[in-house]
Amino acid sequence: CMKKTSSLEEKETIGNEILTYNSEEALSDMLYQRNLDTSPCGLLIKKDIVLSNPFPVGKLHEDDFTTYKYYLSAHKTIVSQDVCYFYYQRAGSIMHVFGQANMDELDAADNLVTFCEKYYPQLISAAKSKKFSDYCQVLLSNKDIKTTCPEVYARICDYLDSVKFDIARDKKCRAKNRMAAIALFGGTRGLLDQDVVIIDYIREFNLDNKMADKITENDKGLKKIAKEIVLYPTIKKWKKVFNDFLKKNLNLTKKVYTYPQDFIENPIEADV
Repeated sequence: CMKKTSSLEEKETIGNEILTYNSEEALSDMLYQRNLDTSPCGLLIKKDIVLSNPFPVGKLHEDDFTTYKYYLSAHKTIVSQDVCYFYYQRAGSIMHVFGQANMDELDAADNLVTFCEKYYPQLISAAKSKKFSDYCQVLLSNKDIKTTCPEVYARICDYLDSVKFDIARDKKCRAKNRMAAIALFGGTRGLLDQDVVIIDYIREFNLDNKMADKITENDKGLKKIAKEIVLYPTIKKWKKVFNDFLKKNLNLTKKVYTYPQDFIENPIEADV
């Protein structure tokens, strides 16, 4: 398995370490979206494994229904950190146009959770993390989903609201998922309608508790998590992560906070 990227810049950040997984470790890594994913691109797989686990007929996102079986069928999965595969992003592909592919993506995510509930109960949390990510991706792929596909919108919102606290607490989940979960604490519905203020700041340490208290006023047990994930000294590190989301879905105003008084007067004005 080789490292894949769609960014030329990312090639400079990859190390040379060779990673090795047994079947269950590979599945866990894929579900938590670390080094392995569901894309078959860049995989060198034994022929008998592929023939034993064919893609489902009539499904888009067919790899989401299948690749996890490859990892489980292999005695060992080896990952090279060298970037050998550059993934071309095409505007008209199923990854960028809302349609049946998105419905299949939701069903595939459901299937992974059901599979783990039956065969790998120790990985249910990991499967829910992957499902959370996939559901968010579909939600954000169509800014008009609330009006054009109300049943799908309700399905997504119900799931995200049901697991957001678990995702935020799970330290094995990637930071991107945990941050998204915390952003949904106020409720998923209406997310696409809100305006967001991006604030660059140098944080005064004594403001942490006030902001954490405000953010977690309905669940004090999440205060530590909020401080670890949300109250980061600068949001600049995360701008790249949220760049597409911000541009496509939200109306933005940018402010710069420099003085403690800025936060005291507007303690939770920053959504990102």
